[in-house]
Amino acid sequence: MTKEDYEYLKDHSASRGIFKNTPEKVDYSYSLEHEGTLLGSGGFQLINTTTAWCWLDLTIHAKNYMTEVYRLIKEWIEIFVKDKEVKRLQAYVDPEFPEAIKTVEHLGFKYECDMELFYGDRNAYLYKRLI
Repeated sequence: MTKEDYEYLKDHSASRGIFKNTPEKVDYSYSLEHEGTLLGSGGFQLINTTTAWCWLDLTIHAKNYMTEVYRLIKEWIEIFVKDKEVKRLQAYVDPEFPEAIKTVEHLGFKYECDMELFYGDRNAYLYKRLI
C-alpha cells in the first residue's frame, strides 16, 4: 500500500470511512535515565485518533528510584494524552509476570479481558486506562 492509496481511501472507502480519521502509524518512544544509567524505556502508538497502545520496560536499576520513576511515567502519560487528545490507553501484560501486573495497575490501568493465544500458545491480559 502506498501513501497515495491510503490518501485515496480516506475519501473513497466502502467501509464508512475507516481510514478517514486514522492517524499515521507513528511510535512515540521515550527513555528515562538517571546520571547516565538507563532506568527504562516506554512509548505509545496511536491506534486511532483517541486510542493508543502503550508499553514500558524498566531496567534492574529502576528499582532504586521507583517513586520517581512512577511519578515521571504518570506525568508523561498525562502530557501525551492531553497533547494527542487520547481518551483510552491499552497495554498487554504477560499473566506470568506479576511485577508487570502491579506496575500497570499502579499506573492506573484496569484489567479488561484475556487476549487468547496472544503469545502463541498462551494468553495475555489486556489492561485499559480511560482518561
